[in-house]
Amino acid sequence: MRAFPLRQRSRGAALVTSLIVLGVLMLMGVSAYVLSKTQFKLAGNVQFQTLALTDAENALSQAELWINTHANDDAFTKSGTPGIYPKNTAPADPLTATWDDTTSVKVDADGNQRYMIELYIDNRVLPTASIASLCNNTYGAPGPCPAVNVYRITTRGASRLGAAKVVQSLYALPIAIK
Repeated sequence: MRAFPLRQRSRGAALVTSLIVLGVLMLMGVSAYVLSKTQFKLAGNVQFQTLALTDAENALSQAELWINTHANDDAFTKSGTPGIYPKNTAPADPLTATWDDTTSVKVDADGNQRYMIELYIDNRVLPTASIASLCNNTYGAPGPCPAVNVYRITTRGASRLGAAKVVQSLYALPIAIK
């Protein structure tokens, strides 16, 4: 006869235990959801950063092509061409510069790829034993080498959600003999 009142007390303990286990499982599920959502956002941000860097590198190759065909133009001797700067006239900090049609050259239709070119060093004579001999286009050939102009190319790639990357490069080109 005494077993009956003990059985009623044990039923309440099972209910409390199952509610605690259910609460712990719910917390684990919510934390897994929040963690996966955060990882999804991180992966998206990495993708946008990669796209911005790709755009900046594409603008760099376009700027190098422009220099190869326009190095002898008078754009580097006088101001006035947007994105092309004579010596010591480029914006000081490309990270805070305004990247618009008055300060840079737009590569793509949306303006996500832009570049600025500055004549960095003009008439620089390379050492006679330079590994980067430009006089006969032979790698490692000894000089004498001609003078070169060195250009500083600054590019900016931008993608959605405000991701932006700035790439800077120095590009040397032999001075054309006139």
